[in-house]
Amino acid sequence: RESDIAGENPLGADLSVADRIRFPRYTDECYAGNTADFINGIGSVDCDYQSITMHKIGSPKILLANTEDVYWDLARMIRSFTLTLDDQYRLLKIGFLQRVDARSLACEFLKNTTANWNSWVQNTYDAPRYESWKWAESTRTVMYALQGLAMGLCLVTCVLLVCYRSHEYVRSISIWFSLATILGLLIALSSIPSFLKSEPSRSDCSAQVWLPTMGLTLSLTSMGAKTYRIYAIFLKTMPDPRTLTDSVLLGYGSVVVVVMMLALVVIEIMNPTKPHSFTVKEDNTFTSFELCEFDTDVFAAVVGLLSFQVVVITKLSYDSRFAPDQFNEATELGLSMYTILLSAIVGLPLLSHFSSNHQYTEFYIIIVLLLVVNCIATCLALYAKRLYGAILDVDIHQPSRDVSHISRVSQGSKSPGSKSARATPATSPGMSGLQSRRSPGGSYTGRMLRGKPSALGFNNSQARSRVEVADVKLGVVANNTATKIAEGGREGYSALMARIDALTQELQSAKSTASEKEQEVAILQGTVVKLMEEKVQKAEGSPPI
Repeated sequence: RESDIAGENPLGADLSVADRIRFPRYTDECYAGNTADFINGIGSVDCDYQSITMHKIGSPKILLANTEDVYWDLARMIRSFTLTLDDQYRLLKIGFLQRVDARSLACEFLKNTTANWNSWVQNTYDAPRYESWKWAESTRTVMYALQGLAMGLCLVTCVLLVCYRSHEYVRSISIWFSLATILGLLIALSSIPSFLKSEPSRSDCSAQVWLPTMGLTLSLTSMGAKTYRIYAIFLKTMPDPRTLTDSVLLGYGSVVVVVMMLALVVIEIMNPTKPHSFTVKEDNTFTSFELCEFDTDVFAAVVGLLSFQVVVITKLSYDSRFAPDQFNEATELGLSMYTILLSAIVGLPLLSHFSSNHQYTEFYIIIVLLLVVNCIATCLALYAKRLYGAILDVDIHQPSRDVSHISRVSQGSKSPGSKSARATPATSPGMSGLQSRRSPGGSYTGRMLRGKPSALGFNNSQARSRVEVADVKLGVVANNTATKIAEGGREGYSALMARIDALTQELQSAKSTASEKEQEVAILQGTVVKLMEEKVQKAEGSPPI
């Protein structure tokens, strides 16, 4: 009875007047012959409709969404959606009796059942943020400043080496190999701009591999060549070290450089380094990177080859540490190699950590710092002291207390065996019987004048002079030998080496004599003290102890 359903809100109508008509119970046999249009209420069978279970149908992409998916809130609403049987009857009655379309019926239902569906709906979606990794301009500026500082130091060092190439301190360390070392450092430093690109090109990626590797290889090979020459001369590992001329060593070093170059060529052919784009998600932020893609095995192989060179040079410099200081760079090379090893021990784990955590700004900063620190340390360690001595023309190999004495000997030495190389001990009236020598701690002990206990003091003795003069002679001859060998000369080599052996024996003899004198001084000092004690006891009338 439609007239009994009043009001504008169909859901608010009294539906008790709409009773369900009961039909015979549904059976498959009864309903099998139904061919009529049952939608319009016309049936051809004498039984009720089949009871149908309602199912919620949705796309698996929605229904199986997780909490981080954009469909999560919709999936939760679909899973929470329920209609009781009473709700279904009410909607059917209104739809059929009031002839309300489905959309209007759904809107009215939602308005009047807010308490039911309010808990189904929520909005937890947080829109992701998309970023692109880029260098900060302030950081790039600092990195360029460090590169300029290191390259400026290398260039200044190079200019000074050329200007003072005739000085003994510079000439004795092989000027050409020193310049090649600095050239390698400059090549390595020139790779820094390729690491500071937010979007590197194919050429930038190649520069990141070639320039540091070839630059460091050239520097290490040059340092190793001249270190090996000193090692071969003084440890006599070769029958005739005179054959180790600059050209021969250059040939040996070229082999190492060519091997490294061929290795890089093979790498470029088989697995070239190229730009690679990828995205990293962290929390709700997606960061896109465009960086050079390196093969970790290739990186390990290059580091291994460079590390092998460092270890070999360190061993050669350590074995050559007792060569004369005038041209021996064992200490400087050792310091430089230790700096490289220490930076590798600290830097490589940091690079691995930052790379695995996608902290590429810190990753490239570490690379730049490793290049800058090692280049500056190598320049200062190898050349600062020698250039200081060459510029100021001071003796950087002798203690300051002996500068005037040794300078006189060195300046007067026309040849290792000349008379002007012999120094006479300083004496003064009444002090001719005083002899002294340098003790292991660096002080001087003197023999007291006989009969004058108050004359305890220090003076230059014959024993000390013999040690120092022999040491200076040996240094002068060694310096001349190194200079001639470094310049490729062969004349007089055998005579000079024989002279070095003779002076070494003279030095050992002088040291032995000085040791005996020191023992005599100790005995005499003890005797004097005991005599003074006896004298005091006799004056006081007490028996001697």
